[in-house]
Amino acid sequence: MEKVVVMYKKRGETPREALERLREEKKDELGDETPLTYAGRLDPLAEGALIVLVGDEIKNKKRYLDMEKEYRCEVLFGFSSDTYDVLGKLSAAPTKIAHPRVRAGLLLKAVSDFVGTSEEEYPPYSSKRVRGKALFEWAREGRISEIKVPTHTVTVSESILCGLRTERIEKLWQDIDTRIMSVKGDFRQKEIRDCWWESVRPLYDETCDIATIHFKVSSGAYIRSFAHDLGKKLGIPALAFSIVRTRIGSKYAVPFLLISDVERVK
Repeated sequence: MEKVVVMYKKRGETPREALERLREEKKDELGDETPLTYAGRLDPLAEGALIVLVGDEIKNKKRYLDMEKEYRCEVLFGFSSDTYDVLGKLSAAPTKIAHPRVRAGLLLKAVSDFVGTSEEEYPPYSSKRVRGKALFEWAREGRISEIKVPTHTVTVSESILCGLRTERIEKLWQDIDTRIMSVKGDFRQKEIRDCWWESVRPLYDETCDIATIHFKVSSGAYIRSFAHDLGKKLGIPALAFSIVRTRIGSKYAVPFLLISDVERVK
C-alpha cells in the first residue's frame, strides 16, 4: 500500500466515513491495524480529492495540510443559509414578487475581486473552537452572538468565473432534497429539508441563477464562505450549491475535474 493515497470523497460522506470505506476496499493490504488519517477535511456535501496518509506517513501530516488547494464551486443565488451551503436552515429565499437576477458583468468583477490576501471570518457552522467549544455548537445553541467569531488569513491566487446558468426551481429542489438526505448522522436533516420545502414549494415554476467558479486558495480557506461573501458583494443572497476539490498541491489531483476541462466565461 502506498504511504499517500488520493481518494475521491463522495458527496454525503464525512472524511471519517471515507477512511472507513477505503479500509474496507483495501482490507487485504491494510488489515485492521494499519493507522490511517486524512489531511484536509471536506464538509459532508463537498466531494473530491482527499489525501489519506498511511502508517508512518501520518507523522508528516502538517506538510500536506499546508498545501494550496483548488476547487470547483457552484454558487446558487437567491438563497442563503446559516451554514452557507445547502445543508443549512434558510435565512433568505426569493419570492415571486422579489426574485433577484445576476448580471454577468457585475458577477465577473465580484469574482475577480476575491484574488489576494484577506482576513476570512470562520463560518458559524465550523469546527473552530472558541472558549473550549466548537463554533457549530455555539450556533446550534443559538448563542453565536455571545462570542466574537475569530478570523484567519487566507490567500486566493485564482478566482475564475467558469459559467452562469439558469435552473428551474422544481428541478433544483429534487437535487437539493437528494443532497440533504445523502448525509448520515445528526446534521438537522429533517428540520433543514422542511425549511427548504416550505420556501421552494411556492416557486416551482420560477428559475434561479447558478454560477460555476474555480478557486485556487491557501490551506484552511472555506469555499462556502466565498459563496456567501459573493452574495454580499452583489447584494443577492447566495450559498454554495456544490463544492468539488479538484487538486491538492501540485501533485494530488482528480484529473477529470481540472479547470482546463471547463469552459471559462470570457
